[in-house]
Amino acid sequence: MPINKTGAAALRPVLDEQFASEQQAHSHMLEAMGRLAGSVAHDFNNVLTAIIGFSELLLLELPSDSESRRDALQIKTAADRASLLTKQLLAFSRRQIMCPILVDLNALIVDAEPLLRRAVDSRVHIRTVLEVPLPDVYADPSQLEQVLLNLVVNAGDAMPDGGVVTIETGVVTAGESYTARVEGMPPGQYICVSVSDTGQGMDCEMRNRIFEPYFTTKASGVGLGLSTVYGVVRQSDGHVWLNSERGVGTTFKVFLPAATRSTITASPCVALPDGGTETILIVEDETAVRDVARTMLQRRGYTVLVAADGEQAVRASAQFADRIDLLLTDVVLPHTNGRVVAEQVRAARPDISVLYMSGYSADTVLSQGFVAEGVQLLEKPFTESTLLSRVRKLLDARAAAPIHES
Repeated sequence: MPINKTGAAALRPVLDEQFASEQQAHSHMLEAMGRLAGSVAHDFNNVLTAIIGFSELLLLELPSDSESRRDALQIKTAADRASLLTKQLLAFSRRQIMCPILVDLNALIVDAEPLLRRAVDSRVHIRTVLEVPLPDVYADPSQLEQVLLNLVVNAGDAMPDGGVVTIETGVVTAGESYTARVEGMPPGQYICVSVSDTGQGMDCEMRNRIFEPYFTTKASGVGLGLSTVYGVVRQSDGHVWLNSERGVGTTFKVFLPAATRSTITASPCVALPDGGTETILIVEDETAVRDVARTMLQRRGYTVLVAADGEQAVRASAQFADRIDLLLTDVVLPHTNGRVVAEQVRAARPDISVLYMSGYSADTVLSQGFVAEGVQLLEKPFTESTLLSRVRKLLDARAAAPIHES
C-alpha cells in the first residue's frame, strides 16, 4: 500500500532515529575492534623490533656472497612486510605516529594521479573535479596519499569491466544535515574529498562491515585497505561517509577539518645517524628488544647500561659512578611507566636526556598520561639507523644546551 505525503512526513523522524542508532552502534563496534587491533599491533611490534634489529646486525657481519646472508635478508624482508601490516592495524586503531603539515589536497591529488592511474586497470578512467581555491588541511601527506590510493584501488576493483572513478574536492560547511548523518561529526568547515565509482555497489551487510580489518570480498589481499582509510581519517580528526547501492555504484566522502592556526604545530626533523662515546641507560622489559638496542648502540661506541624495570633502572643509575647522558626507556613497564622512571632517575641526575620508545603513537601515550607533551618518542619497530639518529640528535642538543623536559 503506498504511503501518502502525510504518512511519509510522520515516518521520516522514525527512520532518521533508526539510522542514527545504527550509525552509533556501528561506530562503537569499530572503536572496540580498533582497541583490540592496536593492542595486538603494539605487542607484535616488540617482537618485530628484535627480528628486524638482529637481522640487520647479521647482514652487517655476513659476506655478500654467503648463503646465510641471503637467508638473513629473507628474514628481514619478511619482518619489514609484517611491520607494514602492524602499521595498518595501528592506523585503523588510530595509534600510529603521524607527521602532520599543511597540505594542499588539490596539489596532492594532481601529484598522485600518475600513481593512481597505474594502480587500476587500463579500462578504468580517472576523472578529477577540483574546487579552486581550496583551504589547506593539517595532516600527514603520506598517509593522505595512502587513503586516496586505497579508495581508488577499491573503486577500480568494483569495476572489473572498466568504468569511471571520479575524485572531487570541495569546501563543506557542516551543519545539522551533515552531523545527523555522520556519526560524531561536529559542525564546522571541512574539506571534502569524494571518490565515486560506477561499479557494482554494496548491499547492507557489506556496507556495515567494509571498514573492519581483514574483511574483504576479493580473492586476494588482506582486507586492510579501507580499515586503514578509516583509521587515518579519524586520527586526523576527520570523518568518512559511505553511500552505496547494488548496481548503482559507491561514493566515499572524506571530511577533513580546514586548517586553522590553532591546529598547526612544529613537525619533527630527522638527523643523520652517527655514533658516540656517551653513556646510555636502557630500560625495557622485553629481553629481545633490550638486547638488540644495546648491541646496536655498543657497536657504535656508546657505553650501555641495561635494566628490565623501573626498580633496576633506579638502582643502575645510583650504582654507576660516572655520567649517564641519556635514558632510553619503554613507555609501558611492569608496575610503572617510563615517565615515572624518568622522574626517579632525574631526581639524582637532573641533566640527563630522555628518549621514550613505544609501539603506540605519541597521541595514545599522551592521552593515557604515560608521558608529558613535547617529549621525544621512538616508534617501534625501529631500525639501527633510526635509533642512532634519534639518540645522536638528543645528545647533540644536550651538548649545545642542557635539556630540561617535564
